[in-house]
Amino acid sequence: MALPSPLRSILASALIALALPLGVATMPRAATPLLLIAPPWRGEAEAMQILATADARLLARGRFDGTLLVAPDGPDLARRLYAAGAFLVLNGDLYTGCTP
Repeated sequence: MALPSPLRSILASALIALALPLGVATMPRAATPLLLIAPPWRGEAEAMQILATADARLLARGRFDGTLLVAPDGPDLARRLYAAGAFLVLNGDLYTGCTP
């Protein structure tokens, strides 16, 4: 059963309104630690390889396999991590409470 057109528009607007602040809050920033997430099928060793390839410095290991908290190192760090194979790079300030 399809939703009526006005209801679909309201639902889509509500989803965007909820997702937008989350996206902005998790964006990497140059002066804050970054959370490196390696591809889920790879794990810790791959995360460490990505860190080394991007010439980044480890602050802490994450609670989950393949997650690392990376020291801030200039405005292009997120780009370097992605270029080295990171699955996802997030603002590390949101994750600091979850490190072991």
